[in-house]
Amino acid sequence: DGNYLFIGWSGAKSLGRFNLLNQTMDVTVPIVSTAFGNSGDVAATSIAAVPGTDSSVAVEVTSFDGIGIYDISGSTGVFRSKTSQPYGGDNPVFTDATSFYAYDAATTGAEFYRYSIGPTGVTLIDSTTLNGFGGFGGKLAVDGGLVFGSSGGIINPSTTPPSQVAVLPLGNGTSSISLSGGGVIPYQAESKAFVI
Repeated sequence: DGNYLFIGWSGAKSLGRFNLLNQTMDVTVPIVSTAFGNSGDVAATSIAAVPGTDSSVAVEVTSFDGIGIYDISGSTGVFRSKTSQPYGGDNPVFTDATSFYAYDAATTGAEFYRYSIGPTGVTLIDSTTLNGFGGFGGKLAVDGGLVFGSSGGIINPSTTPPSQVAVLPLGNGTSSISLSGGGVIPYQAESKAFVI
C-alpha cells in the first residue's frame, strides 16, 4: 500500500519494517526458522510484501530453504507451516494477495513457478521450463499481466501452463550482465524495459 518498506538485516538476522509516512523503523523482529535443519535466527535473501497487509511478507532464506510466508505480530514473527520445496524458486513477486511467481535462479536457471498462499502457507500451482530468465541469478518482474525475465524472456502467466510470448534479443553486453544476476524493470506504458 506504499506505507511500509520491509528490510532484511543480514547481520542481525532479522526483518525491519520502515514506516514511509513518518520515516521511522517501527518494527524489528528476528527471522526464526527451523525448516530444513535451521536451528534459530536466519537472514533473508529475498523479501516481498503480501499485498493488502502490513504484517505479512514472503521470505526466502536460501534457495534450499525455499519461500515461506512470515507473519509479524507485535515484536515477533512466525512462518506459516507450509513453505515451498527446496530449490522451488527464488525472488518471489506477488500479483495479488493470494498468489506469487518465483524463478529458479539457483539450479536449472529456466524454471518458472506459480504459487498460491493461504492461511497455512504456500502451495505450488505448477512449474514450467521457459527461456529468457537470466540463468543463475536471474530476476523477473511483472507488468501489465506479463512476466519479464532479465535475459529478454516474456511470458503470459495466465495460461495453463504459462506460455512463452517472446525472447527479446538484448545483445551481448546486456546478456552477459543478466547472467550474473541482473534485473529488469518493464514499463509497458511506453513499451520499454530497463535492463540492469
